[in-house]
Amino acid sequence: MKYAKLLVCLIFLIGESSRVSASDTTISISDFKLRNVDGKYLSLSDQKNAKGFVLVFMCNHCPMAKSYFGKLNTFNTKYASKGFPLLAINPMDSVMYEEESWENMVKVSKARNLNYPYLQDIDQTIAKSLKVTHTPQAFVVLKTGETWTVQYFGAIDNGEDEILNSWISKSVDNLLAKKPLETTHETSIGCAVYYRKKK
Repeated sequence: MKYAKLLVCLIFLIGESSRVSASDTTISISDFKLRNVDGKYLSLSDQKNAKGFVLVFMCNHCPMAKSYFGKLNTFNTKYASKGFPLLAINPMDSVMYEEESWENMVKVSKARNLNYPYLQDIDQTIAKSLKVTHTPQAFVVLKTGETWTVQYFGAIDNGEDEILNSWISKSVDNLLAKKPLETTHETSIGCAVYYRKKK
């Protein structure tokens, strides 16, 4: 069963575009409250001084997602102090994938020395609202007044550039400089997020 799940996951590494269209980059995001690996619940409104956030949907078992844990440490070290902290969110079904349990998220966070929150979207509400299709998948969010809006979504990088020269880094740099973004969407690849059916 374990190998079957891995095979299914790897199949989706061929690439799947987000169901969110380019026009959706102006959508507002509602505040949320999710449990972090430290046991506390975190929301966007908790960080009053944040200019925005970079939300990255991650998980424990996906090979593609796992390759970014360390890189995102580097990203957060630079941009959290600039007002754009990174929040990793796990939307995977922990019933289908035992390794996606909150307890295993805690283990991953400690083993990888994550310097950013790793939140569990246990009922998949946030992932559904953003139409997340797979992990990893990034959303650069800007705060304007009391509104949070998506400015960029999709791939973290092009697979070749350093994380500080990635799509998400360039997007945040331009937002901080109040310049137009080079792109609002780049196709990302990863392991599919399976949404539980309502009973």
